[in-house]
Amino acid sequence: MINRAVFVIADGAVPYRNQAVEEYLMRTVEAGSCVLYLWQNQRTVVIGRNQNGRAECRVELLEKDGGYLARRLSGGGAVFHDLGNLNFSFIAADPDYSVARQQGVILAAVRSLGLSAELSGRNDITVGGRKFSGNAFMSSGERHCHHGTLLISADTSDMAKYLNVDKDKLESKGVRSVRSRVVNLSELDGGITVETMTSALRGAFGGEYGVEPETVDVSDLDEALLDSMTRKFASPEWRLEAEPDFVFRRKRRFAWGGAELCLTVSEGNVTAARLFTDALDPDFSETVEKTLTGAAFTTDSLRGALIGTNCREERERMLLDISSLLMEAE
Repeated sequence: MINRAVFVIADGAVPYRNQAVEEYLMRTVEAGSCVLYLWQNQRTVVIGRNQNGRAECRVELLEKDGGYLARRLSGGGAVFHDLGNLNFSFIAADPDYSVARQQGVILAAVRSLGLSAELSGRNDITVGGRKFSGNAFMSSGERHCHHGTLLISADTSDMAKYLNVDKDKLESKGVRSVRSRVVNLSELDGGITVETMTSALRGAFGGEYGVEPETVDVSDLDEALLDSMTRKFASPEWRLEAEPDFVFRRKRRFAWGGAELCLTVSEGNVTAARLFTDALDPDFSETVEKTLTGAAFTTDSLRGALIGTNCREERERMLLDISSLLMEAE
């Protein structure tokens, strides 16, 4: 049962520092507490844990313009952040973590400002069918984080400028451009700002859990640990993983997300495997990569390894889809 609601606002707009604060809060959240962390990034493309940064983002152009490429710990797809975008993170431990209640806070906050917000699919929140918020999720043991974006007055031209959006993804959603899919809340009501939304979220957070939120300053956290985490998120090794020279590449979009499977082969066996995907499941890529590495590079061997993996039903269906990419392996 939640008996403590912790409210934290970031102390800057550099993504790597903000990511470090989020990870710190996730490591330290206590039973009976729920944390709501609000943060903003200046001109940043944030890619999902298992995405290929250079494929998703025009990295050189972004950095030339003074922007940042960041890789988050959760799955899902690439998003663009600027100071017209307010980001949220709900952090809690079992059994207090509840995506439904956390999404309820977002819905209540937006509705309190006069807009009819609704859930759409597994991870989007919309008004009038247009998306203003996307959500993603991650876990570490019994601790969990549900985070996402709120478009208040973001520059959607920059969004299209820096993101390489997969044409198949847009077509699968029945839309023709990035900008046609999203809407800033300020376009729907000019009185909505980052400040009014921050206040609405704090009120809805306390209302959902029936406790007055306790504000915690980032300055109260362990600065040495935050510095170490910040360096990790800023490192090229984290943001832009090195790719081996793959000899096999297959790419397709499925109902659960896009997938690009890459294999390196030596003496008839797979020596390296990489699955780039915007699937929400952040551990799915690792499962595929471990399963295929060391297998014989034949259709039967590779597909047999995937299909024989013991896992929950939803992931079994995803593995079957990945196995369909291997029909031309020989």
